[in-house]
Amino acid sequence: MIKSKFAIGNVYGTGVFLIAFLVGGIYFLLNPHMPVRNKFGTTTGAWLPGLVMVGAGLFLSYIFQKRIAFLRIYPDKLEIRSLFFGRTIYKQDITSIDVWGREDIGFMGRNRPVNAIVVTYGESEKYVLADMFYRNSAELKQALEENFIPGADAAPLFPENISGREPLPTGEEDEAEKFAGNAILSANGITLLACALVLFLLMPHHRHRDTDPWLLTWGLPMIILASFYFALGTQMCYFKVSDKYLVIRNQFLPWYKRSYMLDEIRDIVFENPAKRSNCLRVNTRDFSSKSFSAGSLRDDTWKALGKRLDKAGIAVRSEL
Repeated sequence: MIKSKFAIGNVYGTGVFLIAFLVGGIYFLLNPHMPVRNKFGTTTGAWLPGLVMVGAGLFLSYIFQKRIAFLRIYPDKLEIRSLFFGRTIYKQDITSIDVWGREDIGFMGRNRPVNAIVVTYGESEKYVLADMFYRNSAELKQALEENFIPGADAAPLFPENISGREPLPTGEEDEAEKFAGNAILSANGITLLACALVLFLLMPHHRHRDTDPWLLTWGLPMIILASFYFALGTQMCYFKVSDKYLVIRNQFLPWYKRSYMLDEIRDIVFENPAKRSNCLRVNTRDFSSKSFSAGSLRDDTWKALGKRLDKAGIAVRSEL
């Protein structure tokens, strides 16, 4: 029997936030006459924002528990449990299982398709288990393929082998074709330059040693700029493709490198996530999955990259 393990951030973190939100609303309801000033400058009793917070919190909690299910996998059945839902699905009732599904799970997935296990059973009933909610999704997918998908070639999982960490042979990266855009002229590059300019204009150009602490006049702006640099830098990957490897590098973080053998890649998805740069998601045959944001790539570069990967025999799915 294999059971699911919830992701710490996306599940437990969201749960803690919802509980805190509800507690705040209940506190306001228990103190209805406490004055609360709103953004229009008027004052109302605390009961009104408390009522709104509790109502919104209960609604969001209901949606959240519908998306979060605890899964147990047996050789002949699946058990799916959530707070208000429980179902046992026997093997003979399962119509299909897609361990590499792409499903829109609403606002929790920012209204974009996400990787998910899709179980279809009965008369076209469907249950979606999004990868983002489970930290052992690779183990779940392997168990499903071994027990419920006839003829599936499920690759064994070896925890010591981390996909994307394969050492590159000498000279392999030099021979690879590079796919990158202009980092400075990208949206992330322009944002960083604008941030640096604003901080420079706000910094005092004549510091008085006795009255202006160094940390406030120079140290704090540098810390803010460095934070922006690393935050935006995580979305500045670019790619190199050789005959045997896919290499991921970063334009802002030059020490960053990941490499995948093309034979280990099941497929690649070009994603368009909300409020982030376009991504390349690598799905490997050992059921691992990772996305890499590439903010400098233009549409023609994405198309050229797709053609190169297709030429190398990699299935590419574009959602751009």
